[in-house]
Formats: sequence, C-alpha cells, structure tokens
Amino acid sequence: MSETEKKKKQAPKPDAPKADGKDRKDVKDEKPTPQPDAQKLEEQVEQLTLQLKEETERVLRISAEYDNFKKRTAKEKEELYELSLSAVLTGLLPVFDNLERARLCKDYDTLKSGVEMILNTFSQALTNLHVTEIEALGKEFDPACHEAVLTEVREDYEPNTVCEVLQKGYRIKDRVLRHAMVKVASKE
Repeated sequence: MSETEKKKKQAPKPDAPKADGKDRKDVKDEKPTPQPDAQKLEEQVEQLTLQLKEETERVLRISAEYDNFKKRTAKEKEELYELSLSAVLTGLLPVFDNLERARLCKDYDTLKSGVEMILNTFSQALTNLHVTEIEALGKEFDPACHEAVLTEVREDYEPNTVCEVLQKGYRIKDRVLRHAMVKVASKE
C-alpha cells in the first residue's frame, strides 16, 4: 500500500461518527440542558402531595359512602322482609282463630260448616296474596307447572294430558310455588 493510501485510511471522514458514537454535526447542535432550581422542585412536590392527599380523602369518602349504602340496603331489605311476613301472617291469623273455634265444636254439622268457613277464609287469604291454583285437570302436561308421578292408559283423555290431580299446585303471580302432582294419560 502506498503512503497516500495509508493517510487516507487514517484520516477521519467528515461524515463518519466519532468514537463516542456521536456525529460531529450532533456535537455542534447539542445544547446544555437547563437544571431546574430547587424551589420549582419543592413546589411540584408540594403540589403533588396536596393532590395525593385530596385523592386519598376522596377515595376514603367514597368508601365510607359505599359502606353506608350497604348497611342501609341491608336494613331496608330486613324491614321489607318483616313487613311482607307481617302481611302474610295477618292474612292467616283468621284461619288460625277459626281452627281454634272448630276444635271446641261438638256437633258434626256445625264442625263441617266451620271447616268450610275456614277453607273459604284461607282461600280468600291466598287470593289477597295473589296466590292462585294451577289448573291441571284436562290440560296438556306442562313440566313447568306439573309434576307427573304416574301415567295411566286412558281412552277418555288424549295422550300427554293430565287425567287426575293428586295434589294441587299453586303459583304467586307467574312464579310457581308448588308444582301440581298429577297423573298423565298415555296411549299404551
């Protein structure tokens, strides 16, 4: 290799990066970063501390409100349960009174008449509570409100039709309280 070639290799290129990884152009454009003074930093710390305190108080206040809401809701639920239970029992107490009177009765006809009155009173109490009997006899079997315990081959009923009610079923509005226990007609 000639001596001029060696010099060219040793001489740094104008666009070549320096050993520290920065271009020469970058060195010229580099500006010193301003150092924030201590007072500004202290103000920022105080401001952030104040924000943190406010947020902590807000979270604690929301947490206390939520706890109060839960307690109030539980209390209201308990009061509603007691009120509902009271309404049901108030409707049933006349039935209990009539049963006590019937126990003291010595004449069969009077007893039978008293039991019919008790049945009517109890039926009225159930009606006042929106409890109704589930119609089953002669209806198509519906597992949502009927419980089939027996099947029987019957000529006088269509297959899958309730041919006998063994125990009445009841519902309150649209909710089934007790399924009607039924016997269902079948072909074979």
